[in-house]
Amino acid sequence: MLPNRPHIRSAALALCLSAAVVLPAWAGGSYLLHLKISDAHKGKGVDVALPWDLSNGSSPFDFVSDTNDRPEIERLRAAWSMLSRMPEGRSVVIHGESGRTRAWRRDGLLVLEPLDDASHDGTRIRIPAPVIEAVLRRDGRLRTDDLALILRERGRIGLVDVDSPDSRVRVWIGREDDSAGN
Repeated sequence: MLPNRPHIRSAALALCLSAAVVLPAWAGGSYLLHLKISDAHKGKGVDVALPWDLSNGSSPFDFVSDTNDRPEIERLRAAWSMLSRMPEGRSVVIHGESGRTRAWRRDGLLVLEPLDDASHDGTRIRIPAPVIEAVLRRDGRLRTDDLALILRERGRIGLVDVDSPDSRVRVWIGREDDSAGN
């Protein structure tokens, strides 16, 4: 989950999520998978909403398809465990293969900020706590039943939100009749 360039991986994840949804999508679904990518300077971008069928029984959300990702999940697990016991706003530094990432909790989100790559100064990745907990509980996989539970409880759930000085990427799932963005 914390790869060489977390914001690039998160943006790639967002794109993969939109592409992977084609398999479980159907026209009459009650949820939509939203992907919004916008340019910070021009205000232009892509905004896609595709039907999401939770009854399909499978999920394309696998964050450890590569064995090299497993140590990153374990680093994330250790960081989240520490952050869960600390007051909100306090941070920890995760040392990964490609550098350091600062992590903290704020308003029910895990916030990640790459530290060692000057070209990514100001990049922040936000992932809701229920998504992080489900991913860690499943050793790097987010299953459809995890999503269904979160959606029943909340009606909508953000999967990832990436801000950089140049762009913003948001991915969320919400009810079809919910026209407001996340």
